[in-house]
Amino acid sequence: MWEPTLVPGLLQSEDYAREIIRATRPELASAEIDRRVDARMARKINLLGSHAPTLHALLDEGILHKPIGSPGLTARQLDYILQVAAWPNVTIQVLPLAAGAHGGMEGGFSVLSFDDEDPDVGYVEGPAGDVYVEATDQVRRLMLTFERILSTCLSPEKSAELMTAARSEHGLP
Repeated sequence: MWEPTLVPGLLQSEDYAREIIRATRPELASAEIDRRVDARMARKINLLGSHAPTLHALLDEGILHKPIGSPGLTARQLDYILQVAAWPNVTIQVLPLAAGAHGGMEGGFSVLSFDDEDPDVGYVEGPAGDVYVEATDQVRRLMLTFERILSTCLSPEKSAELMTAARSEHGLP
């Protein structure tokens, strides 16, 4: 997955998810926000266990610097990402701001890969709703975009160092 604006749902802590949902859907009642947060947290369970899928997430560096919620919340979110990045089935890399213009500037997306028998599917989430991309040429375009972004990203180790350094901007040493 590629995300240029916020931490992807699968990598969000509960508090961060609550703030994002509250900010993007201010019309929702507290109970509905809680339900959506619970659903988002439940989806992460699939990343655990012996049959967990692999997750390769590319994040724009701007995400690391954007303050979300109360003081310290973004720092705690970065701590959470660093914990998840240590899982054997998860790779997280950061596209540095210095990369300038790049192929992922049009927005975030995911590509879901399945067994050899099932074709890959693209997924794009936005304010107008969720879109699943099934056409082979469009999925291939998403994969090529992912590979171009990946070629400019920091290594997982350098990405972790950058996330660790960004924590201090948000109130934690």
